[in-house]
Amino acid sequence: MDKLAFKQGFYSGSGIITKRVISHKGDIFLNLFLKGHGIIWVIAPGSAKGKVRFGGSLEPSTWGIFTLYKGATNFYLKAVEVKADSWALRHRPGALRTYFSILKLINSNLPQGHPDDEVLAHLFWTRDLLIRDCPREVVEWRFLWRWLKSWGLAPEVDICQSCGCGVSQGYISSEGFLCSSCLSGEGKNSIPPINLHVLKKAAMLSRGSFQEFCMELNDTQIAGFRGATIMLRDILCKQS
Repeated sequence: MDKLAFKQGFYSGSGIITKRVISHKGDIFLNLFLKGHGIIWVIAPGSAKGKVRFGGSLEPSTWGIFTLYKGATNFYLKAVEVKADSWALRHRPGALRTYFSILKLINSNLPQGHPDDEVLAHLFWTRDLLIRDCPREVVEWRFLWRWLKSWGLAPEVDICQSCGCGVSQGYISSEGFLCSSCLSGEGKNSIPPINLHVLKKAAMLSRGSFQEFCMELNDTQIAGFRGATIMLRDILCKQS
């Protein structure tokens, strides 16, 4: 929803701060990813100089309920009720880097003012899985594949992108997975074959089963997720 579609007045929505910029005047500009609204650019005038005290509630990755006022041209932040912050992730540097990398993708690839509640829900539960010490490579793959799936762009995990045959061991290409017969011409850009069944389980399992599944993965399998995640990032960025 474009901000021009909002009438002047107060609005409230739940979501996350995905980006923060502080101006030389002490104003704080926030990207909020809100349920029912999508990405909204919001101003908290003077907050960096203490004129309006929000404390740590304006940290990127903070989840909460945000009260906004829509003025003639801009949204202004009036109140924040924090529901979850990044404190638990700060004790896990690798997980924190992964989550902020995902937030950067959100800022770069989601259009302003277009609701995407499905991606927002996946983003919330991704944080939960990282806090539970699930391997960050596997968690990121799961999030990106589900994001692309909701947009109709996710590659089939058990079908060759080229010939359409079912595969259990595949090679990564620029747009999906290939069987060994179709590898010609793509071999230089691929990694050794990976177990596609493992990738599919990571994407499809319920959260309750996902943590136990991650405990059974070995280093070779986790390395396969790294390459597959790079492929998904490339697919996503081509759409923006």
